[in-house]
Amino acid sequence: MDSEKKLKNYQNKQLWCECWLVSLWNAYRFFGKIPPTMGTPEYRKICEDACCISGACFNSGIERERKRLGIKFVPGQYKLSWIKNNLPVELSLFTKHRGYHSVLVVKTWKNKIQLANYTYGKLQWLPWSGVLELCNKRECPCSYQLSNR
Repeated sequence: MDSEKKLKNYQNKQLWCECWLVSLWNAYRFFGKIPPTMGTPEYRKICEDACCISGACFNSGIERERKRLGIKFVPGQYKLSWIKNNLPVELSLFTKHRGYHSVLVVKTWKNKIQLANYTYGKLQWLPWSGVLELCNKRECPCSYQLSNR
């Protein structure tokens, strides 16, 4: 029951174009930490610093937030076995409704993955093969891990 409750706490919506920050914050949640609350002045300030109020996040803003949270990025491979062993994993997808969009793999089961911030308001289970077709192959998947500050 605790793990189900934890999953319900993932952020599955956005206010602006902050999907990359949402993936980072959902990784923080994955580790049982509490990120900024959506709609607060702190949340808006971080989104403004990352320049994602009216466009995609800038890497420099993501880097500042990543360091503040104590998370490191570990580049990976488009292999389900790698993803299963390196959760949580961020994927850059191309969707017909959002264009390029960052999502976080938070769980796997057989050949399916569970994504946070893919479907508005809920977690989504999808077959890996279908998600792989949407992945931006110019960007590798990335495991988010807590660093030893």
